[in-house]
Amino acid sequence: MRHPTERGSTLEIGLRTLDITSKTDDSDSSSFNRQRTWDHGCRTWWGKPYRIAEWMEIDAPAPLISGSASVIMTLKSFSNHREALLFPFGVMSLPPTPRRSPITIRDVARKAGTSPATVSRVLTGSANVRPEKREAVLRAIAELNYTPNLMARGLKTQRTHILGVIINNIQDVFYSTVAKGIQDFATEQGYLLLIADTTDDLDRERKMLQLMRDQGAEGILFAPLGGNQDLVAELQKEGVALMAVDRTLDGVKLPAVLVDNYLGAKKAVAHLLDQGFQRIALINSHKSITTYQERERGYRTALEETGASVDEGLVMRGGAHRRDGKEMMQALLARRPWPDAVFAASGSLALGALAALTHQGVRVPEDMGFAVFDDFDYFAILSPTMTAVRQPAYEVGRTAAALLLGAIFEDKPLPNAPTILPVELMVRESTLKQRR
Repeated sequence: MRHPTERGSTLEIGLRTLDITSKTDDSDSSSFNRQRTWDHGCRTWWGKPYRIAEWMEIDAPAPLISGSASVIMTLKSFSNHREALLFPFGVMSLPPTPRRSPITIRDVARKAGTSPATVSRVLTGSANVRPEKREAVLRAIAELNYTPNLMARGLKTQRTHILGVIINNIQDVFYSTVAKGIQDFATEQGYLLLIADTTDDLDRERKMLQLMRDQGAEGILFAPLGGNQDLVAELQKEGVALMAVDRTLDGVKLPAVLVDNYLGAKKAVAHLLDQGFQRIALINSHKSITTYQERERGYRTALEETGASVDEGLVMRGGAHRRDGKEMMQALLARRPWPDAVFAASGSLALGALAALTHQGVRVPEDMGFAVFDDFDYFAILSPTMTAVRQPAYEVGRTAAALLLGAIFEDKPLPNAPTILPVELMVRESTLKQRR
């Protein structure tokens, strides 16, 4: 059998071949000609399998090469994972390439001039660290590009650093903004989010709650659909921290972060009344959801405080999506007389209702005033611009995450009463009487 680097020899590599044509010692040993068809493969050399990793040219003195081809092959041994050099006269093993050790918490402590325990307290968000020490640790983390090993921390602290987030429509601007607020705060604290969309399905909500518990979520933030009280109570008994956002859940003591749905709706309808509108319709979602209950209560209170009675024929309830708003608006337009103004209880419902008005050629506000509980960015640039109740959606998410992680990290008690954030009425063209 020819030596693999002898002139004209062929080295078989897998299904392809590597042809070597070399010059001998009476020629320039630093140059050679080779033709090759490359493929990673292996062959047995000196009884051990090797993977061909790379071919290189070298300039070597003739005594070293001894008149043979000036070719060096870098090989990877399958048996001991060490690199080797294949010379014409044999195989020479090389020491393993040193690997850089990962940065540890001790490296950060040494860099910051503090103890590993202090670094750990900074990483876990503990307040029991002096500001100058915290700053030194954070600076060391940045300089060393240190990334905490969450799996190792979880084994030691019995924490997974996972939060679950369940919302009912991830395409809805309000809920996506709430999720953004949760994510930003959770990420700052070293937590990973699992996000699920229930699409207003109670069975799906139940499955998502169970799945997040099974995946080890330390806490779950969710917008309750008005059911699954038994499972929520079970999760609380198991020690899973729960937080409701945007809604509460009847029959269960559950901490929540909400906006002032009642006052926001009341202000919007009172503004319509002040502008001279009298027959004000309500386009609302399911009565079982507390958010919509409170908005309907605000609508009714505003009418009753003026001495007007509520026309139940103008109170529409249905689903929570754009198509539902369109269908409810179409039902109102099929009746006579028309309402002279509409209050939509959510942005998605408003978009559907406005589509129905446009299709019927109804002008806003000339033919019908319009206000909405939600202030999407584009409501301020539509023609006409939309009067809307602005919700602090990002702050809802961030506040909810802060309260929940405070309970998980520092055993802070969660508030018994809902945390209610204020809203703001943005008066725009769609309700201004002078445009009529």
